[in-house]
Amino acid sequence: MQDLKRYIALVEQGPSTIPERRRIMLDQRDRIVRQIRELTLALETTEYKIRVYDGHPEG
Repeated sequence: MQDLKRYIALVEQGPSTIPERRRIMLDQRDRIVRQIRELTLALETTEYKIRVYDGHPEG
């Protein structure tokens, strides 16, 4: 939320803030990628457990 407020303030200041806005977006992308990896691992683990419960752990 703090980043969003900062980003909005920077937009209002104009084009001179583009480099900082870009950095904020790159940081946001990194957070999203990390979350996707974590969720993918959680999904794979959950699917594996379901297969185990169904008696088919190998795939």
